[in-house]
Amino acid sequence: MDIIDWKENRRRLMSNRILTSLSVTEIPWTVPQFGYYKVNFDASFYKLNKSMGAGLIIIDDAGGFQGAGSIPSVAEDEEQADALAAYEATKMARTKAITNLQLEGDCVGAVNDLNGKQGSIRWTTNSIIRLS
Repeated sequence: MDIIDWKENRRRLMSNRILTSLSVTEIPWTVPQFGYYKVNFDASFYKLNKSMGAGLIIIDDAGGFQGAGSIPSVAEDEEQADALAAYEATKMARTKAITNLQLEGDCVGAVNDLNGKQGSIRWTTNSIIRLS
C-alpha cells in the first residue's frame, strides 16, 4: 500500500463517520497574580482497572518552580480522578503553608465546583471537592 491508497482508505473511512465539532478555546498559561502561588493539577484515568494518577506543580508569582508531585490512586471515573487531583493540589499547598493560592486544572466541572458553582459535578464527587 502506498500513500495514495492510504489517503483514499482514510477518506472512505472518515466519510462513513458522523463528525461532531467541538469548540476549543486556547487559554495561554500565565504566572499567578502578585503575592500568590499557582498549583496546576491534572489527572489521568484508566477505565479498565480504575487506576489514576495525578500530577501537580507549584509556581510562584515570578514563575519560579516551588515544587511538584505525582500521586497514584484509584477513582470511579475521569471526573472523580480530576477532583482527587484538585484535592491533592490543595493538600500540597497546605503542607507548604501556602495561603494565597490559585488552582488551575482542565476539568471544567471540578474547577466550577471549586469556584462555588454547586451542581457542576456529580454528588458522588462533590464530597472530594468539599475537602479541598
